[in-house]
Amino acid sequence: MPDLAVICNPNKLREQYCFGAPTVVMEILFPSTVKADRLVKLNRYQQAGVPEYWIVLPQEQNATVFVLENGLYRTVAVYAKEDTAAKVFTLTGCELDLTRVFE
Repeated sequence: MPDLAVICNPNKLREQYCFGAPTVVMEILFPSTVKADRLVKLNRYQQAGVPEYWIVLPQEQNATVFVLENGLYRTVAVYAKEDTAAKVFTLTGCELDLTRVFE
């Protein structure tokens, strides 16, 4: 289960889960979850066809964004806590103010 998932297609929603790939998945990394989130979950989300995957590191106050291209994730951005307009690539016009996220 992801820490945060954005599901834009309401037909994918079931009572307690998403049937199919969410549009965006975000994982908050902690020392105990680094391996799982950077390797295992990244590969699972990639295979499942999740279009955008964020790895957020609260200790380092940054976020790495991966976008699925031709079935493989490509790093498209690395944001720092000072970024007030961190673009969510698969959601047109959606930006996050990371200064508020890392408060």
